[in-house]
Amino acid sequence: MSGRRFWLAIWLLATVAWAEDSVPAPQKLKVERATYHKLTISWEYPVQSVQIADYRIYRNGTEVARTSARQFTDTGLLPGTSYEYCVDAVTVGGNASAPSAVLQARTFASSDYEQHGQVESVVDALHTTPVENLTALSLLSAVKAGFESLTGGSLTISTFDSELICQMIGAELEWIRAASPDWTDAERIAAQAELNQCLAESFGYNPVEELYLYDRLTALADAHWVQGHQQAAAMLYDFSLNFLKDQEKCVLNTLQRLAFFKEAALTAESSTD
Repeated sequence: MSGRRFWLAIWLLATVAWAEDSVPAPQKLKVERATYHKLTISWEYPVQSVQIADYRIYRNGTEVARTSARQFTDTGLLPGTSYEYCVDAVTVGGNASAPSAVLQARTFASSDYEQHGQVESVVDALHTTPVENLTALSLLSAVKAGFESLTGGSLTISTFDSELICQMIGAELEWIRAASPDWTDAERIAAQAELNQCLAESFGYNPVEELYLYDRLTALADAHWVQGHQQAAAMLYDFSLNFLKDQEKCVLNTLQRLAFFKEAALTAESSTD
């Protein structure tokens, strides 16, 4: 009997050691937020009974941080650059899990217009603000500060209709709060591939943020024109020319609208010039 008890003890010890060594890997890595120089990723851990001391974050195969939280913000990144992240878990006992599945993430691409760096700094400054704390008014305040910084105070945000801007920001925030599907890694990869194909086929490989900014600027310009704010509409359309500059249809649409504004201002008293 003592022999049996001895082998039973050996078996139990081996079972415990195997269970401790087979630490589950983190799962469901996703991008929480991306700006020009920052990326925030998050993940889930599948087993509550395992005591995790640290999660190790790897960027492009190199460890860049350790955290006890299930979220990490990477800073000092390059605009318009893709990065690969994976995470493993280290238990209180010092055992490490296998790495998670690789997550591909990309920062916003810089656009080639004057003082774009100041715009990027305003966007980056809002990176860590939780979505639930963002309001149209708080974002409008940030836009005002950035706009007046860009123009040196020579032209104030009062040129634009604050109510129209708040309406657009509010609608975008509601969309952001609602658009958080609980996708699997495979579904996210498939969606990204579909988006990349769309951008390649229809927008000459321009980044999605350029498409978004062009669309929102032109929509805001239209809204200002309808409300009779012709100067603001013309300025917004003119600024939209900084985005999708190699897309003939987009540039032609903007130039046609600007020409229409000029034509609409002509009267019988207009000079030859």
